[in-house]
Amino acid sequence: MLKLKAASYYSRCRYEEAVDVYRRARVKNPADVDLLMGLAWALCHAMRFEDAEQAFSEALRNSPENVAAFHGLATVFGLRGEVDRELFCYQRILQVDPTDAFTNFVMGNTYTQMGEYAKAVTAYRRALFSYPNHTLILCSKASALMKMHRYDDAEADFRAVLQLKPGHRRALAGLAELERAYAA
Repeated sequence: MLKLKAASYYSRCRYEEAVDVYRRARVKNPADVDLLMGLAWALCHAMRFEDAEQAFSEALRNSPENVAAFHGLATVFGLRGEVDRELFCYQRILQVDPTDAFTNFVMGNTYTQMGEYAKAVTAYRRALFSYPNHTLILCSKASALMKMHRYDDAEADFRAVLQLKPGHRRALAGLAELERAYAA
């Protein structure tokens, strides 16, 4: 009953109330991993990052290959600006499941923010193995390629997006930016 109540608070973005109910539920059932993960995510959304880190870390002590806990830790580290620790978590996820498209995509975004465009392109390519027609991933890869001055490859990706989804705004904006780069 408490688990459902906590999840209800969480789904309505009432994170502090969710934290309280998850904690009470854990007293009654401390071994329940779902309760621990719910608590961790509620703490994260309540911006109580140290407590969230402790909860996700506890989940990993109980299950060292818990991909969801690594995602949680990566989120906490990313929100705190601890990029090296964030990337470490993503790399651990990829050791468990190298084909995890979401993780590869997020790693690509992180590398892009760091200005490491070649690594970003590699991560986006790995994500595209699972979702070859994903327009957001294709556009993200194309943008990273543009930063590397690989305009022909970027153009090919933007055009592939337009084949999949004519009128796609980001792809059209990317092509316009490419035209300006070619003209310069």
